[in-house]
This record gives sequence, structure tokens and C-alpha cells, in this order.
Amino acid sequence: MAKDGNFFRSGREPSTAGTLVFLMFGPLVWAGHLTIVYGGHTLLCLRGELAGVADVYVLTITAAAVLILGAFVFRIASWERVMGLLTGEDANRTTRRTARLLAILSLIAVLWSGATVGLVAACVQGR
Repeated sequence: MAKDGNFFRSGREPSTAGTLVFLMFGPLVWAGHLTIVYGGHTLLCLRGELAGVADVYVLTITAAAVLILGAFVFRIASWERVMGLLTGEDANRTTRRTARLLAILSLIAVLWSGATVGLVAACVQGR
């Protein structure tokens, strides 16, 4: 970590890695959500005695992803500083808007995949 507390920043230039992570933050959270939800759900269903907590597991992971994405959307300037991007007047509005749009779309996708709890019975085998 740099002395100023930024993880990806080096000097006055915006970090390329930080910019890519910033832009793709929403889709990365969505991908992580899908991996954790479906992987964990499968493991819970393999263990028959834990099948009853599968819905609670999915709802918990979905709520965590929604909170993370909501924090990103509403506190985007803080995330810019953490990622080592330029802030204030130096900030790139196009990068900020693109990252926010991708995060909002990812938020919708996370909510949609989490809504399956109410639509599909847990641990039903596909035949």
C-alpha cells in the first residue's frame, strides 16, 4: 500500500489497474455473487440435513452483494480514492458514469438472481 493509503496509486498518474477494477467493480461483484450463491447452494443441497438453510444462505449473500453495490453507487467518490483515481475536478466523468451504470445493471442482476428463492423450491433435482 502506498503512503497516502491508496492501494493502486503511483504518483500523480491515475492507476491503470485501479481504473479497470473501478470500471468492472459491478460485474466483478455480480460474478462473485453468482459463484458464491450457486456453489454454496449446491454444497448445501448435497448435504441433505443442511438443505433447509439454502434459502437463508442465498438471501444473506444476495443482501451482502446489494449492500456492496449500493455503497459503490452512492459513495462512488470514496471508491475512486481507494482505487487511486483522480478525484474532484480532475476526475473523469465518463469513467465515473460508466462505472456507476455497470454497477446499477449488476445490482439489478444480483436482485434478479436472488429472487429465485421465491420462485424455485430449494434443492429440487432437475429431471
